[in-house]
Amino acid sequence: MSKPSLVVVLAEDKRQQDFLRGLRKEAGYQIRNIRFQALPAGRKSGEQHVRQRFPSEVKAARNRSARASTGLAVMIDADTRPTAMIRASLRDALMENQEPPVGPEEGIGIFVPKRHIETWVLALDGLSVDEQEDCKGRVHDHQMQPAGRKLIEQLKSVQPCPPQWIPSLKEAAPEAKRLLPA
Repeated sequence: MSKPSLVVVLAEDKRQQDFLRGLRKEAGYQIRNIRFQALPAGRKSGEQHVRQRFPSEVKAARNRSARASTGLAVMIDADTRPTAMIRASLRDALMENQEPPVGPEEGIGIFVPKRHIETWVLALDGLSVDEQEDCKGRVHDHQMQPAGRKLIEQLKSVQPCPPQWIPSLKEAAPEAKRLLPA
């Protein structure tokens, strides 16, 4: 895809936004080209917030793409469920709102960390992690943006995904490439 004039970010929480902020920096986007959607207020479910907003954000990105190159980065944790189940729930939300599924050529990247984003951060740091393990206490806020940059650095290299990458992180590679400028 050509470099979007706008990339919209829909995420569950601030840590996910920070990870995607790092991804954006390494991909070469200016902050003025990124719009972070509001996070859920208070103690509301971030997963539910993303799932409910997803169809309208996809529709808005598609409408805007008719005029200008637009990207949409969506992040939603799988927790202990299979990532395919989360992706299916997002597809179902589109269908319920009379929107077609996301096509392979659309600039819409759907990131589904399993168990949560902290698992990806540790894997990107080269540590051995298990997708069932709770890693939240092992990661600090300041590690989020550098981890997002590491994902893009790896994708820009000619090397395949490193062996320590967990399955859900490997699934993120083609999704991130959808947002990289051609």
